[in-house]
Amino acid sequence: MEKGGRKIRVDGSCAANTTATAHVPAKDPDDVTESGKPAVQAAGVKFLRMENGAAVYEVGSGTYGFVSKWIMK
Repeated sequence: MEKGGRKIRVDGSCAANTTATAHVPAKDPDDVTESGKPAVQAAGVKFLRMENGAAVYEVGSGTYGFVSKWIMK
């Protein structure tokens, strides 16, 4: 996880033939992108829910680069 300016970047990968759950700090799922496009439209990414200040996604096999607007507390 990398914080820069007013954004936070979360990179990760998921092994072949598996799925994983990604928790990305966000106020709203619309504030999150993956590889430059809205995460809700990204291939292999399914929005599940908001939980404890994070957008929760199910991801399939591959490498992912999520970017979210930084949340100041």
